[in-house]
Amino acid sequence: MISLTNQLILKVIELSDGSILLVKDVIIMAQLVSYDFTWTYILAILLIVSYLAYRRYRGSKESKVIQPVARMPSPADIEVLRGCEMVGGTFEYKVKVMNGSDSVINNVTVTLLAYPEDCMRVEGLTTRTLARIEPGGFRSPQFVFTPTKDCVEGEILATVSFLDFTNETQMMRVEPYTIRSVCDLLRPLEASLDQLEMMLHEMTANREERRISTNPEVVFTHASAYLPERNFHIVESASEVDETGFHGIIRCLAEGKYTSKRIAIRLVVSGESDGSSSDVTLEALSDDSSMLPTTIKEIFDGIS
Repeated sequence: MISLTNQLILKVIELSDGSILLVKDVIIMAQLVSYDFTWTYILAILLIVSYLAYRRYRGSKESKVIQPVARMPSPADIEVLRGCEMVGGTFEYKVKVMNGSDSVINNVTVTLLAYPEDCMRVEGLTTRTLARIEPGGFRSPQFVFTPTKDCVEGEILATVSFLDFTNETQMMRVEPYTIRSVCDLLRPLEASLDQLEMMLHEMTANREERRISTNPEVVFTHASAYLPERNFHIVESASEVDETGFHGIIRCLAEGKYTSKRIAIRLVVSGESDGSSSDVTLEALSDDSSMLPTTIKEIFDGIS
């Protein structure tokens, strides 16, 4: 028969662990080790306590479940690009929002903060809202600008906002886009050389000189093809090679599509005929002086 002390130990262990058979075995093993009953119970209790501590440790470890945590979208996950092109007399400005995160982003809103309102207007609203963009997806909302002047220059500023998976609003700035164009807003204006000379007396002039690291004949040939592509009518084009080198001159004329303001170009190219650099003088004349700096930059960028 199990003594009262043994029963008490078994009852305690039964409540804690529910493993009576194991406790009996522990007591028997302890009795085999020691014939002193006091030491038997002490040894048995130590063994039981150690076992219960082990079971508790093992149980807590098994019950610990790691829950996957959704990662907050960061600027590295959400990429924003922008671009603009001239299409049929209007500027199409697009903002591309790419969702590289592992969660859906909702209520994606692109907002125009500023644009050159003195020379263009936006068609429609200044915000575009998308319901959602799936992980790995992208959307490209578009804004259309119509020029109101023949010279368009300024910055387009915009922001992108969205709701992340916690319904918190996140906001990103779109890289500013500088819009600058004159030649896209021109049309060729035909005139004789004498007529052109008479027009020049009524125009404001601006002039710039540069050295270009290209053979002068190559520069001249390229300019002769480039200027008509930029909506200029060639009034005069002449070149020659003498003992001092290559010399070429191009005169051309255009007018604005919206204001009919005239703009004339006088381009002079010179340099050693077999050399690798050219001296280029570009003179622009116009009824509207605000058109001159942008026109000069566009042409130099195109022929350099």
